[in-house]
Amino acid sequence: MLATRRRRGQALIETTMVSGFLVILVLGIIGLGSILQASVKLQSAAREGARVATMGGTNLDVRDAVLKNLTRSGNVADVRGPVAIGINPAEESARVFNTDVTVEVWWRYPIPVALFNLLVKERELYAWKTMIVTVGDPGTNDDDGTGGTGGSSACNALVNDGADIPEVAQTGTPPTMTGGSVTDGTYVLTSRKDWQGSCGCTTRQKITVSGGKIQLVTRTDSKPDQHMSATATFASNKLSLAVDCPTAAKQEHTYTATATELQIFSASDQALSVYTKK
Repeated sequence: MLATRRRRGQALIETTMVSGFLVILVLGIIGLGSILQASVKLQSAAREGARVATMGGTNLDVRDAVLKNLTRSGNVADVRGPVAIGINPAEESARVFNTDVTVEVWWRYPIPVALFNLLVKERELYAWKTMIVTVGDPGTNDDDGTGGTGGSSACNALVNDGADIPEVAQTGTPPTMTGGSVTDGTYVLTSRKDWQGSCGCTTRQKITVSGGKIQLVTRTDSKPDQHMSATATFASNKLSLAVDCPTAAKQEHTYTATATELQIFSASDQALSVYTKK
């Protein structure tokens, strides 16, 4: 009888210990999952902030975009924990067409999992994103509506008469570009896919390819047209652009070409632009 009671007591102790271990294990998994989810959310917020900056947004616009992406409600007041945001270049006037802008975000994320947060109360998270400015100087606008340095039509005289193409978010792995012979001519944007989430915006673009030169006119939503010209080098599946107007810059992309279509993939944006030959 006494031996039976001892066995029962031992079994109860073992069950309690195993249950406690399982509870700690489950809470640990939930806590680590929460940190991972917050890291993904932070990367998305940095990307959205950079996107706003590339489209002529002010520093305040960038900050609002980042903070709104860190909450489910979209209310900046609901962000949990302190957030620091860095923008380079910090001067809005320095963010001119076809130059890089980087948004960095630091988030001291409070772990919202009971008991687990007794061991790890908060976690310092960091994310950054660099993108290329697609409009001219913020707040400037020429009388002809082209706006800013990047809006000048001095680069080319292309008329942006294509359709407004919505950006579509994608999942999985982007397609591998295969190169090919690029036919000289005029192309209009007919599809834009993004593997880092859609901006919810539309893009209208036309490009001409002739004699090793690419001329481009582009517009995001209802913003003014921006013009660009560059020397293009197609080698294997790589497209190298030496931009000479409106400002000097280098760009590297990959591409796939057929007789009627040109696909250009930007690794920095994880975006694929598809152009159809007119």
